[in-house]
Amino acid sequence: MALAPPSSLRRVAALVAIVALAVAFSCKTFTLTNEICDPSRVDALRNAGEPSDGECSRCLEDHCCDRVGVCGSKEHCADIVKSVHTCVLQANQDAGGAVEEQSCANENHLRDNPEADDTYRCMREQCGPSCQLPVCQVDPATVLFQNAACDRCFSGACCSELKECYGSRACKLTVECIAQCENAEPPRDGGLGPPDAGSGVFDVSEADLCADDGGVKHVPRGPPACVAKCLCRFKDNDQGLEPPDAGQRPFNLASRVYNCGYAHNCLAACTRGPDDPDGGAR
Repeated sequence: MALAPPSSLRRVAALVAIVALAVAFSCKTFTLTNEICDPSRVDALRNAGEPSDGECSRCLEDHCCDRVGVCGSKEHCADIVKSVHTCVLQANQDAGGAVEEQSCANENHLRDNPEADDTYRCMREQCGPSCQLPVCQVDPATVLFQNAACDRCFSGACCSELKECYGSRACKLTVECIAQCENAEPPRDGGLGPPDAGSGVFDVSEADLCADDGGVKHVPRGPPACVAKCLCRFKDNDQGLEPPDAGQRPFNLASRVYNCGYAHNCLAACTRGPDDPDGGAR
């Protein structure tokens, strides 16, 4: 039997070596002593029932595996990252994680642990949406909502709604009009919102609220008078061709911003009284 020429053997050996190195340095398979890439140790969504192949853990494996591995080998590091993640997820259910994220980091001494800080920042920058972190950045042109407390609440809780709105000039004008309403908060005793939802959002259409002459109709389940006037005043501004999706009409885009603020109790901080120029800010 003829032997393969030395050059062929060398090529085969080189190919085998390359494949072996590729496998060895793949983050998902490469394990240093005490440095195993285990996203479950830092992914707080696992506590909420996310499976091992959930979006957050899968993203961490793909983009932050080296940092997760190093953090896992350091005492308390993974616990710190997971605690910060848990804190932000809980804040997301209230006024928005963006408002409380730094407080969550401070409470868990994130900056005191460089490996934990590095791992959390990778999670945030590379896997923010997958891990439900507040990576949305409010458009810098967004109007100030009445006062610092009101504005902080809207920016933290309604970032995505504001960004979508500011893609439409008519919606931008509507929201800036609403932001100046001194009484934007409706009563919390059932005067607003679908009766079976309990979500604190008003359920009224553009056709029901806005009269043909540009005025505002009386709608029992509608928003306060000032908000209603703003919604109707700019509903047709700069429209051009109607968007194929009715949800992209300025009225509906602006309504989502208002609904979001209502649902997260932002409007309580926005209402100004005659002797309280800074509204609910305390």
